[in-house]
Amino acid sequence: MPNRENIRAPITLFGNGRSGTSVLYRAFSQHPDVEGCGESANLVFTTWRALEQISGLTRYGRIEKKDYGADAAELVRQAFLAVFPSGKKEWMHKPIGVPRIHRDFPDVEPDNDAFVDWYWTVFLRSFPDSRNLAILRNPLDVVISGKKYLGVEDAVMWRSLKFLYRSLDRGKDEIRIVVRYTDMIAEPAATLKRICAAVALEFDPRMPRAFEQLHVPARGTMVGTAEDLAEKRKSGFLHLEERAALTLDDDALRTVERYHETLALFGLPADGEAARC
Repeated sequence: MPNRENIRAPITLFGNGRSGTSVLYRAFSQHPDVEGCGESANLVFTTWRALEQISGLTRYGRIEKKDYGADAAELVRQAFLAVFPSGKKEWMHKPIGVPRIHRDFPDVEPDNDAFVDWYWTVFLRSFPDSRNLAILRNPLDVVISGKKYLGVEDAVMWRSLKFLYRSLDRGKDEIRIVVRYTDMIAEPAATLKRICAAVALEFDPRMPRAFEQLHVPARGTMVGTAEDLAEKRKSGFLHLEERAALTLDDDALRTVERYHETLALFGLPADGEAARC
């Protein structure tokens, strides 16, 4: 995973759970030059926050003209170096979802400007040379999948999606490429080649192997027949029939609107339209 030469420049995948982050991450893990450390949001943001929390309780924080952010960023990098040492040329992680440390900010919603600004300050100071990408899936399918496979309440998924769209908007200039889940499922190799070009990584023909296995046909499993996979891929893994059963309040409807705005923000076509590679 990280080492002294590459610790500041990971390949970073942003997204939401049940949006294709796992299969995309596994594709990168097939690359011989890439080591992965999985879901890293809590390691990154909790480590940084820990220094903020003690600064008023110890002598730390009383040093004049001290760049506390620099120290916090170094702590984050040291955590990765200590826990995930590796000599490989590249490393990848995916700080997906809302960091749990958000609970330390009382009465602040995750998509609040102040929290999103803090999030990006932490990330960019910790990994200033990171090569960032993101994946988007229709939020209706994300919510359905979250309930079906993870047992997560709809409100939890909507809240996480709101944070994702707001954070991508705030960090637009830091994201090299955003891909749609449907395009990745339809053309894995072509999509992976575009992503590799964007993050300055040579494409390896082993990467598409990650798409040869059905990820979660049932909760807690990672197996599936070739027929299962072919049928799911044919439909783009859409949950069209189940979408009608969703109850969408005004907040959910606004979040769906934010999804379409995010697609447009990154020059991606609306759902149902073909992407132009």
